[in-house]
Amino acid sequence: MDESHNLPERSRQMYSEQMTLPRTAAMKILAQKLTNLSAAIANIYDILAQYSERAQRSGAYIFDDVSMDFTNAITRIRDELERFLDRADASDERYGDLLDYYYELQRFSSLYNIRGSSHVFYYDKAEEMLKLFCTDAREYLADRLAKGRCGIFFSATLTPLEYYREILGGKEEDKCLSIDSIFNKDNFKIAVDTSIETTYARRALFYKETAKRIRATIKAKSGNYIVYFPSYAYMQSVYDEYKARYGDEDLLLQKRQMREKEREKFLAQFIHGGKLTAFAVIGGVFGEAVDL
Repeated sequence: MDESHNLPERSRQMYSEQMTLPRTAAMKILAQKLTNLSAAIANIYDILAQYSERAQRSGAYIFDDVSMDFTNAITRIRDELERFLDRADASDERYGDLLDYYYELQRFSSLYNIRGSSHVFYYDKAEEMLKLFCTDAREYLADRLAKGRCGIFFSATLTPLEYYREILGGKEEDKCLSIDSIFNKDNFKIAVDTSIETTYARRALFYKETAKRIRATIKAKSGNYIVYFPSYAYMQSVYDEYKARYGDEDLLLQKRQMREKEREKFLAQFIHGGKLTAFAVIGGVFGEAVDL
């Protein structure tokens, strides 16, 4: 599994579910002509409203489990929704929304039934949201790994290895391997210029200085360069400033939604001994695993 440093967070999300007060209110209004269903949804709404009141002071209310009334109300809602969906025609304007709501409750109930000691409930007042949150998904990942013959997790940022082995459901006897980079460490250098501000609110004031620093860098040593920016807008603004001051000879600019052939053409222009300077977006198609 590549980019495994993202898996702990993504697996926690996978084993977490939520329901919101506004969504419940909307479903209560939608089902108001369905007496039994509306009453069951109203029950859930009232319980969520109680959690909301408890979260009023601190902004959040954290607890170990919901009440029996809550789980019983969900069961009632699901039963009533099944009756409605069995009888109703798909052309009923309520059908689609109530079907979606049914699946939402199914997911919440399914997760509730398999929850473990790593799960907590909390009510977020700002979002008016009840969340069944998985704080640690390692037991679920370990269970999945046990169903296969082996698992390989790798990433350029899987550090410290022993920590990730543990949190990804591994065991102490599982092997950890750190492989040296193929690139010469002597060619790696970090330089920080604190005179240029790059925050969203201030970066526009430093476009000219940023362009000048780029120019000074590429003139100091001849070769190919890629200058990365956190957004297309920021990249375009500095590119325009640079082009206006120094011309566009030997310049490349990453475009939005480039097709495969355009990407290949972009990279093919980098040749040994060349003097190209490319402006690109970090995290984009040229942000990693670029083979020049």
